[in-house]
Amino acid sequence: MQQKLLWELQRVDQSLEKITREIKQKELVMLLKEKQNKIKELEAIIEKEEKERADLENKSRAYEDELANLETKKQAQKEKLYNGSTNSPKELESMKVKLDEIKERISQLEDQALANMDILEDKVQLLNRHTSLLNELKKEYIKNVKLYQKNKTELNEKMTFEEKRRAELVSMLSDNLLSLYQRAQEKFKNRGIARAEKGLCSGCRVEIPIMHLQNIKLGNNIYTCEQCGRILIWDEPETGC
Repeated sequence: MQQKLLWELQRVDQSLEKITREIKQKELVMLLKEKQNKIKELEAIIEKEEKERADLENKSRAYEDELANLETKKQAQKEKLYNGSTNSPKELESMKVKLDEIKERISQLEDQALANMDILEDKVQLLNRHTSLLNELKKEYIKNVKLYQKNKTELNEKMTFEEKRRAELVSMLSDNLLSLYQRAQEKFKNRGIARAEKGLCSGCRVEIPIMHLQNIKLGNNIYTCEQCGRILIWDEPETGC
């Protein structure tokens, strides 16, 4: 009976050790940090691109305003040139030169406005792609956060169950036996209980004296391996130590 209690206690302690390690969820935490960094980087890129888009849109409106103003001037200059208000060749030539200058400026601005529009369209497409990628990253981040929280809840529940089970087992063991168990577990890092397998200690594989084997099998007293110092039991659980 005492042997089975010790083995079960070791199983519980090993389970608690594993839960304590798993509850940190190191790989998932690293993944979350990686995604968080990518999100921050992408948000900075998008912020910069949004400013660039706004600048291009402002530039486009400025071109439109200036072109509208030049069209007004062009019409006024054409009316002035052809309304017959003057017959002076010199004045007519001057007005024609002025009109040509306005037309040339309009042509230049139209080319610049078209080039600016092409850049703006490319910027909008790039911004849309980055925004879409950011949304996907945020979805993945939220999904992983939920997984982290779910795992933590489940592991905490499991830990509470195992801690309760451990307290029950400890209450059924004598102080001397518990002290022996604790010393063995400190020495062997929660692997201080070994089975007697085919006359050998499962921990160090050294032969157990025959005179002890029968007593171990019958559960008479508690024996430790003369070689490694592990507590020996006869029980054959499903999982090894």
